[in-house]
Amino acid sequence: MSGAPLLPEGRRALRLGRAIKVTRLRAWVEAVQARPAVRAIQNPVEFYVERFAKFVKPATTAA
Repeated sequence: MSGAPLLPEGRRALRLGRAIKVTRLRAWVEAVQARPAVRAIQNPVEFYVERFAKFVKPATTAA
């Protein structure tokens, strides 16, 4: 998961950078994502994007 986003490219995402030592957090995320129970109820990314889009403010550009 080295530096991989928790959401696909083009989405606002928490990135776990290589420079940051979060190996235990990375390992936990990978372990959770690999669990059969989690995989069984996993939905496509668009499912979550559609439902949470209303909570995200549009990004503004600097003037």
